[in-house]
Amino acid sequence: MGNFITTILYESPYLWAFTSVALCMALSVVGSAWGIWTIGASTLGVSIHKGRLETRNLVSVLFCEALSIYGIIVSIIMTTKAQSQTCDPISAGDYLVGYQLMAAGLISGCGNLFAGLTLGIVGKGMAVCAAAVSSLFVKMLIVLIFAEVLGLYGMIVALILAKDEFGIVCSV
Repeated sequence: MGNFITTILYESPYLWAFTSVALCMALSVVGSAWGIWTIGASTLGVSIHKGRLETRNLVSVLFCEALSIYGIIVSIIMTTKAQSQTCDPISAGDYLVGYQLMAAGLISGCGNLFAGLTLGIVGKGMAVCAAAVSSLFVKMLIVLIFAEVLGLYGMIVALILAKDEFGIVCSV
């Protein structure tokens, strides 16, 4: 067991960096898609019941779409960070950057995934509540904004982790 863990820990830091890029983008898109699917299904159900589609319920879908954009932005920044310098042989600074990018990708991806789940649940409730009592829309919109901020916090923390101060150290 110790040999397996040692092998995994001492893999190339670029493996960790690019794995986190893929996880960041994938988790962000899954969270966004789940939120859009949940909100879209409930909005269509309410529109069939009421006989018309209220466009104000589509605000929730736009918030979910922003989560995918957060993931793409962080992934692009992480990719340029991982490709900015190449060192041979790999130094301790390379491992530091690889682990930092892995943490940044997981934080942003998981933050966007959980924000998408939250937006889906809140958006579904908002569509149903606003159909019954239209004065609840603004109150539910505030809750929806707080759910969106979860993904924004994840993106900010990931950008702090992926900043250039901790660049790959090459000793030539």
